[in-house]
Amino acid sequence: MFPIVEILLGLQLTLSAKAASSAQYFTAEPKDVTFKSGEHLKMPCAVGNKQGACQWTKDGFGMGINPSLPGFPRFSMGDGESEECFLNINPVLPADEGVYQCQVGAVAGVSAIASSPVVISISAEPGLPYILQAADYDVLEVLEGQHVLLDCESQGAKPPAEIKWFDGDSSLESANIKEAVTKQKDNKTFKTHSTLTLMPKQDMNIKCSSFSEQFPSIKYSRPLQIRLRYMPKINIDLSKDRIQEGDKFSVTCNSKAYPENVAYKWFFGGIEIAGEKNDTLMIEEISREHHASDVKCLVENEVGRTEMATTLNVEFPPTILTHPKSVIAKKGDNVTFHCVAEGNPEPVYIWTKEKANILAGYKQNLTLIASERTEKTYVCKVFSDGYEIISSFPARLMLIRKPVIFTESTRKGNEGQDIILQCRVDSISNKTTILWTKNDIPLVIDNVRFKVVHYNEGREQQSDLLISKLENKDFGDYGCFAANEVGKDYKTVVLINISDVEIMSYAIGISVAAGVTVLLAVYLYYRLKKSCAGEEGSEEEKIPF
Repeated sequence: MFPIVEILLGLQLTLSAKAASSAQYFTAEPKDVTFKSGEHLKMPCAVGNKQGACQWTKDGFGMGINPSLPGFPRFSMGDGESEECFLNINPVLPADEGVYQCQVGAVAGVSAIASSPVVISISAEPGLPYILQAADYDVLEVLEGQHVLLDCESQGAKPPAEIKWFDGDSSLESANIKEAVTKQKDNKTFKTHSTLTLMPKQDMNIKCSSFSEQFPSIKYSRPLQIRLRYMPKINIDLSKDRIQEGDKFSVTCNSKAYPENVAYKWFFGGIEIAGEKNDTLMIEEISREHHASDVKCLVENEVGRTEMATTLNVEFPPTILTHPKSVIAKKGDNVTFHCVAEGNPEPVYIWTKEKANILAGYKQNLTLIASERTEKTYVCKVFSDGYEIISSFPARLMLIRKPVIFTESTRKGNEGQDIILQCRVDSISNKTTILWTKNDIPLVIDNVRFKVVHYNEGREQQSDLLISKLENKDFGDYGCFAANEVGKDYKTVVLINISDVEIMSYAIGISVAAGVTVLLAVYLYYRLKKSCAGEEGSEEEKIPF
């Protein structure tokens, strides 16, 4: 029995050794790979002691053992008679992604073998981006102030594409951008959709770009030009930087608008100038009355209208409108001289005193304290930049002093006669009071026989006392009294009756004649006596006067 067992064991060992020597095995197996779409992919698979047929599976589905792999036009396998079972995919596309396995079929006495499953990953280049709004036209007109939504898409990318927006060559990274990524129908690649929201302030040239980390080469869309429709934007220019009275100059209204077809209107001082339809307005012989006047330009297109005004600065030489006036003041009073001038540039004031042009002040008004030192004549002088100095009429500060009366000391008249007694007063005060008295008693002016008439000529004031039909009682001492804020004066006029004066004169005349006669007699007596004495040799005697 033992020999039979030994024979059987020997046979089994022989068969096992023979089977082991004829088994199939992999000399090269595929590994996980990532390829770019469009490239040539070759997955390695080599079999030692290959006896069965090669086959590749994708996601568990066998693709067949024919090396040309009918039904898979971009796929092929290595030669079936060789040990190579590699898989060719040319070009590889995102749809080719999946789990692949290299298998070798069984034959009689030889078992089938299979490689470890491997994953083929495909990265796809982003498609050329395009702006949806640029599909039908290259220019998009937008009203100023209106929001615009633009959409850019890039398809067929894996991983998803990144999209950026540009205005010309300037990136719009800070703009309002929203991006969304979705899988495409093949469930392998992605579509990136980016929305740009903006409010154009000027014409723009918008484009978008796409790229990814695996495909950093940037692709740009066809540009979309945004043309901004806006009402005119204007500014006003004057042909002269400095406008002087009498000048001729132009005012130009520079306008920028789209649509560019515009209409002009001009206004001067708020009134439309008929017939002025151009962009330039000519102004001739400008006068000072138009200083600070507004010149307005109105420009209109089909979008809207815009207006702008400029205020004219017309320079003209200074003119004194209000001359200073002489002032009468008491000592110690505050006194102000006023001077008002008109001019552009703004007039500058200085004050001088006396003919020596000594500086007294440098403001528009001159304020002083009245005194003997400030009792002078002052002149306001005005100048504006670029023009000659002009001077006001002189004005004097005069101190009020007590009145001084000038009148005759006596006046003669006859009864029944009309007579006028005059009292002249030197006083610059307009508050001077003049009164008449009779024998130191205020005279009652009844405006019948006694009347008073006042005259003023500058600082000289005169009061005339008119007495009608003199009576004997009217003769006597009349007093003129004058007073102002700082003092008073009093003078007396004696009204004498002429008749009394004549009687006295007659009496005095007789007395004088008698005296002369006596003196003459005495003189003749002494002359005669002297003559006689001479003859007699007597001593000489002298006349005692």
